[in-house]
Amino acid sequence: MNSVKFLQAYHAKRDFSITPEPTNGGTSTDTLQFVIQKHWASSLHYDFRLELNGVMKSSPIPKGPSYDSSFKRTAIRVKDHPIAYSSFEGIIPGKQYGAGKVIIWDKGYCKPFDDPNNNYAKGNLKFELFGLKVHVKWVLEYIKNQNNDKQGYLLLIKEKNSLAKSTQDFSLVDGYPDRVKEYPFPQLSQSTNFITAEKSAKKNNAQQVTRDISQKAIKADLPEQLKPQLATLAEKIPADTKRYITEIKFDGYRLLVQIKQGGIKLFT
Repeated sequence: MNSVKFLQAYHAKRDFSITPEPTNGGTSTDTLQFVIQKHWASSLHYDFRLELNGVMKSSPIPKGPSYDSSFKRTAIRVKDHPIAYSSFEGIIPGKQYGAGKVIIWDKGYCKPFDDPNNNYAKGNLKFELFGLKVHVKWVLEYIKNQNNDKQGYLLLIKEKNSLAKSTQDFSLVDGYPDRVKEYPFPQLSQSTNFITAEKSAKKNNAQQVTRDISQKAIKADLPEQLKPQLATLAEKIPADTKRYITEIKFDGYRLLVQIKQGGIKLFT
């Protein structure tokens, strides 16, 4: 589908000789993608973008998504962005539209319900997200404002499930503040079993990590003896949390297990 007409307002707001944002580009596939970008502009917010009709439909969420099914997160409808924007990270220079830092906070694939184009036009788009942080059913619902020259949306969890949590127990944006590193999703289609595909993607990523570790490993015989870790007496918790992990010391026996050529030895 020709997305040029959808992106006219996007292009009009930007000077691409200055900003590193993409002008066009990106490949549309049978599987719709989504991205949530954490954006430090005039105020911190989260840009939710969902692929539809060859563009990314965009709605900034001031407070970010929540797993609390009783919360309705206000989102604001803004102009469409190119599909290539789903991979954008960087600094938008000062005096440019949306000036500030942008990172990919979450990214993945989306499974809409019924007819997504018709539902989006009517203002009631139901979909399920399969990301690294967000795995749940949502509704993007259009709410008319008293001032009709502006449009508003509410982003909310459609149903309670095992991931639903009270904001008092868990804050999604505070619990996972950093950017995501993409793992290799398989090529999907609308008929794909999304749960199976997501498990496959995680398995592929774990296998890649294992291969990376194996390549760096040094071949050597197992030692005949090992010394267990011993607690070090301290008067306070170390301030350098990047170098030290603190846990409570429990008295008792330390058990070491050695597995070698099918044989198992226990040391205590």
